[in-house]
Order: sequence, then structure tokens, then C-alpha cells
Amino acid sequence: MLETKEIHFRLTENQLTIIKVRAEVRGYNSISAFVRDEVIKTPPKVKQLLLEIYENLSRRSS
Repeated sequence: MLETKEIHFRLTENQLTIIKVRAEVRGYNSISAFVRDEVIKTPPKVKQLLLEIYENLSRRSS
């Protein structure tokens, strides 16, 4: 079984509203899922670099 941890933090009403709207716009059903994904997602520059490496390796193996 996975061990889970909790993080507690305080927000102003305005900050909470911004987070709720962003989560809703991006199709998330919960704020926690949105925050989790935002915190651990791969930065776009890293994704682009990984795609370039994959494409180069794919061309070499063909």
C-alpha cells in the first residue's frame, strides 16, 4: 500500500478562486488533482528535449 502525505497551506479567497477557475478550465474535477499535477508535471522544455531525443533515436534505428 502506498504511503500518502498531506500538505496544508493557506490561501486568500482571491487565490483560491484563481486556482478553482484554472482547475475547472483545464477539466479537473478537484482542486487537489489540479495542484498535484501542476506540482509534479514535467516542464515543457524537458518534454521538448525528450521528444527530440526520441525522434533522433527512432531515425537511427530505422
